[in-house]
Amino acid sequence: MAFGFGMEVTTDGGLKFTMEPLQASDPAKIAAGMQSYEVARTLGLPSAQVERDEEEWFEKCRTDAGSVMWSLRVEGEPIGITSLHQKPSRYSSGSVIFRRDMWGKKIATSAHRARCYYAVHVLDLLAIESEVLFGNTASIKALLSAGYTEIGIEPAAWFRTGERRHMHRLLWVNPTERSWNYFWGDAELPPTLRRELLRGRDRATEALGWAEAHTTFL
Repeated sequence: MAFGFGMEVTTDGGLKFTMEPLQASDPAKIAAGMQSYEVARTLGLPSAQVERDEEEWFEKCRTDAGSVMWSLRVEGEPIGITSLHQKPSRYSSGSVIFRRDMWGKKIATSAHRARCYYAVHVLDLLAIESEVLFGNTASIKALLSAGYTEIGIEPAAWFRTGERRHMHRLLWVNPTERSWNYFWGDAELPPTLRRELLRGRDRATEALGWAEAHTTFL
């Protein structure tokens, strides 16, 4: 399953980008981007990546049957990565835009929505979880817009930028009736969390509708 099928996505601002399988020529450009401290610190990475690291990572990804990954590309050039990784009862998600000139253009927000659309319509996933370091407000906003809900905090999870950082924990649940009911089963939820999850379900439904209109399979 390693790489996902290609998709073209159009942001609300009209910027077109693609989500495509990674190419063997990508590691050098990924490494160049991942050597930026500003990029690495958003992921909690303790060291810069070099081309050999990314080549080994590419080979691992290529044969990983439990993951689905895409290269985010603008005008054919890789600018980021987004992915889903299988866990026992759900998937986890990860994403990074390593071209800093592409920050703030709603690419991450749009990619999260398209990724959830793929999760529902191609993979039939029930749920996806994600984690974001405190201070990375752009990533939190992008995930919330796709229908994720913050379900907790992992305290003092990482030491970065000279201080201990907590970690936001978020959950996205397939909002379709069949999948939503199957995932929760007879689980009892605290009323406050239940309300937040239902709000997240509404956002997820809206995000899937957005992706339907803004995403085309290649």
